[in-house]
Amino acid sequence: MLGFDSRQLHSEVAGQSHELWPVFFFINISSTSGGYAADMADMASLRSGKRRDGSGYVQVLYRLNGKQSSTSFEDLPSATKFQKQVDKFGAAKALARRSA
Repeated sequence: MLGFDSRQLHSEVAGQSHELWPVFFFINISSTSGGYAADMADMASLRSGKRRDGSGYVQVLYRLNGKQSSTSFEDLPSATKFQKQVDKFGAAKALARRSA
């Protein structure tokens, strides 16, 4: 399921079916050019998606050279590991470590 529908959450909290919960939750990090967000420029976020063939993937979104970019992974643990590397070392070093 792409996106998040708050009506779904409210109906589930009210005691209805829990079968429709998304597999992954979105972790959104604000990224603007200025103020406090400039300190967060190397923080990454996760976004899940589904391909046309029905298979799922997880994207790690980050800023590289002032532009938003992403790298896709087949599973959540791999994506989370790369996200932590971006947060710790920055996008350029995390990408270099991944390709090495």
